[in-house]
Amino acid sequence: MSKKRKPDEVSVTEEDPITQKSRSDAKTLLKSARENKDFVLLVDNGSKWTLPQALLSLESKLIKRKIASGSSEHYTNRHLASAVELWVQWLHTRSYHEEDFIVPDISLYSGSLAPHTPDPTPDDLDIGIIYPIKAALVAWHLGDRLESPRFQNYAMTRLSHALNHKLPTPQASARILYHLSFLGSHWMPLRFFEDFLLRNWGDWTVIERGDAQDWADLLRRNDRFRLGFVHASIWSLEHRRAIEMKAEQYFVDEEGERPPSILDFI
Repeated sequence: MSKKRKPDEVSVTEEDPITQKSRSDAKTLLKSARENKDFVLLVDNGSKWTLPQALLSLESKLIKRKIASGSSEHYTNRHLASAVELWVQWLHTRSYHEEDFIVPDISLYSGSLAPHTPDPTPDDLDIGIIYPIKAALVAWHLGDRLESPRFQNYAMTRLSHALNHKLPTPQASARILYHLSFLGSHWMPLRFFEDFLLRNWGDWTVIERGDAQDWADLLRRNDRFRLGFVHASIWSLEHRRAIEMKAEQYFVDEEGERPPSILDFI
């Protein structure tokens, strides 16, 4: 019979990077809980969130730098107040709750996630979008401001989920992409919408036809989409849909690098 080894003699296989990161994060959080250090997140609409320093420093490079410099609070714009609520939910549960109603269109560039009308109908989609899409966009925006890539990536999975499920009316429109085009080429939701429209062009159950002038304005404004539109028009809808499109293609990694998207392969 072989000799029973003591616990400290048992060999353990080398941990993968994800396991190592998880172990390091857990130690940091436990240390913070013992020290009971807080950080205050303030929104200029008057709301205030008091959260553990270690948790915030793990998920926000911006706040991590502020804590290292001795700061214990951070102000954010009132237009992102709803996004802060989503972030706080995600920090504690790794998800956020999505409502089932229509909210103000992103073209109004309001961060509000309040219902657009007391009793919304499909007709309201002319001036609004469904909650999960708007929530994902404002969440990604806040993640970009706070330098929180894991939150940005979660928002991207929710955006992909919302657009890739059958909806009562088309949600992908020239109007949304036009206004996203003003937010910067680094915006992965912009690239996602560009690719989604090109991949599904011709399926009017998915894409909102809108007004011809809306598409003309978009093609003038967005050089990358215009070039992609010319390339995509050569191929059939079936061919374009054969190109896989996953949320992971639009993730921001820990170093801030961004992978290529479907437009690079059409």
